[in-house]
Amino acid sequence: IYSKRKSLYGLFHSKDEIRKLDRAILVEGYMDLVSLFQAGIKNVVASSGTSLTEEQVQLLSRFTKNIIILFDADPAGQKAALRSIEILLKQDFEVKVITLPQGEDPDSFINTNGKEKFDELVLKSMNFIEYQTSQFSKQGLFEDSATATQAIRDIVSTIALVSDELKRSIILKTVAKKFNLREKLIETELNNILEQQKNRN
Repeated sequence: IYSKRKSLYGLFHSKDEIRKLDRAILVEGYMDLVSLFQAGIKNVVASSGTSLTEEQVQLLSRFTKNIIILFDADPAGQKAALRSIEILLKQDFEVKVITLPQGEDPDSFINTNGKEKFDELVLKSMNFIEYQTSQFSKQGLFEDSATATQAIRDIVSTIALVSDELKRSIILKTVAKKFNLREKLIETELNNILEQQKNRN
């Protein structure tokens, strides 16, 4: 029985290229995948129009642990990207995100700009912390101390999903530097979140 939750659209055709490049590009819709594939970008899969699921991530992990999320530039697409980041980090993926120009989706972008411009976007893809920070910045969350505090807490909560302690520590240093905060302060916040997670489990 076909189950959307357990299937990644296009994986059968793209798995060899994903293995070869050791990287997958994740899009939302069927047409996004078809347009990219026709343009010569063949390491691409689609989440079948559903929110990314743990089953889909487990399936993808057989072929690579490196993923670039490429969702629509509208608020719904960006919200879906943030949700996907959390699921991917929990399963030890290296996550990057491509931000499309406002009003664009992968289908429209590749058809208008072609593969060369798309490859430039791939090179400019952001790591998950840069992406989350840029989204919060667009929402104006860093302009007020109360919302800035919550935004930084949310970023630290995302870091807490990274299971590799060394990697987590390196990311933590980057965040402390970016916001000009004492590293110890961010570390304490992270430990509190990790403790809460442990208690919930």
